[in-house]
Amino acid sequence: MGRKVRRGGLIGGVVVVVVVAVVVVVVVVVVVVVVVVVVAVAVVVVVGYSSSNSSSSSSSSSSSSSSSIIIVVLVVVVVVVVVVVVVVVVVVVVVVVVVIVVVAVVVVVVVVVVVVVSSAAIAGDLVVVVA
Repeated sequence: MGRKVRRGGLIGGVVVVVVVAVVVVVVVVVVVVVVVVVVAVAVVVVVGYSSSNSSSSSSSSSSSSSSSIIIVVLVVVVVVVVVVVVVVVVVVVVVVVVVIVVVAVVVVVVVVVVVVVSSAAIAGDLVVVVA
């Protein structure tokens, strides 16, 4: 009976780890989508603003240079955000995999120890009975 409770507890722990991992991945994906949408909206607004500015402004050279600087800055921001998000996702996935592997190893070790101890106890009982 004790063995079943222990295994159930370990299996429950594995289930909790997997559920937490899935929740973390979903949260990271939602954050990535929100960041991409916000950056896309910002790019559209800035490009629209700079194009309307350059068409209405008399000094087209200064407005085009400022709009190109803004676009370069936005591209750099997008690249940095994407790199950071990718690094975070990779780190989360690696941590989740390591935790799952560690929990699986612990489960296997506990099951092996329980089986060995049980079989040793049974063998000891048999030896005592035979003796």
